[in-house]
Amino acid sequence: EIGRVDIQAGKDALTLMRKEAPAEVKPGGGGKTRDSVSPEGGPAWQSSEGRPVNESRLKDLLTVLSNLKCTAYIYDRKKSDLADPVYTLRLTGAREYALSIFPGRNEDDKEYPAFSSENDSPFLLSEGQAKGIMAPVEELLAKADKDDRGNSP
Repeated sequence: EIGRVDIQAGKDALTLMRKEAPAEVKPGGGGKTRDSVSPEGGPAWQSSEGRPVNESRLKDLLTVLSNLKCTAYIYDRKKSDLADPVYTLRLTGAREYALSIFPGRNEDDKEYPAFSSENDSPFLLSEGQAKGIMAPVEELLAKADKDDRGNSP
């Protein structure tokens, strides 16, 4: 159902969108063409700049997000008490979903404060979950192919 993913990671921003092929009608009353298809069988994804997406990594991210479970709720703080997220995701489909992850209170913290559009209370994510979500944005882009001389096309 998700057709767009916006990521803000510090100063890095990335927008990923499902790439739909324009519908064409074949001469003689034929049907419309199919959408562009990814190697995994679904609609292909690309960045807003037209770069191909590492669809396996994106699929992993969407799976983690769809199964997200917090380790605990933060009852003594409100969403408005948290400022300057280190990573923000906005997923757009039939509905819009958002997740913001904040730095821990100190470097030794093994949990990250976060809040989402699906919950009124801020909560804690385990270090493993948070780091799995907060991978560098470049990991979501497909590696550029190189020619025999090591140059990118």
